[in-house]
Amino acid sequence: MDLNLFAQFNPNAPGFQFGLIVGIVIAVILSAAIPIAFGVSRGRPALGVVGGVCAIPAAIVLGCLGGLPVALLFVGIIAVVSRGDQTRTKRRKNSRRGDDDDDDDEEYDRPRRSPREALDQYDDDRPRRSRRDADDDGDPRR
Repeated sequence: MDLNLFAQFNPNAPGFQFGLIVGIVIAVILSAAIPIAFGVSRGRPALGVVGGVCAIPAAIVLGCLGGLPVALLFVGIIAVVSRGDQTRTKRRKNSRRGDDDDDDDEEYDRPRRSPREALDQYDDDRPRRSRRDADDDGDPRR
């Protein structure tokens, strides 16, 4: 077996050119998709698109060795910028808790019942008292 056959490098061969194009396309898609997806998940799609566009030339020239570091740089930038937004929105959300007119807020506004009152609602042996029983003066019209 002739080992020189495996050591030959021919950039004009159609198989080499096809592999080069496929490698560049995979590097571009991977390098651009990472910051775009991370930016959308963190609520910063514009910054993610900018990161994807900046990673494309590096991926075309250097493949994954150039595109992935640029993509990870923008992931770090998006993480730092979005972390500041999340802390501000959490504080704002907690301070405006009572401003919402949702139906769910009623259960938070009610005072807690004692354990005895909680058990009384399930106690079927005792007669339940109502206003009618308390105000009953013998008048049958009520």
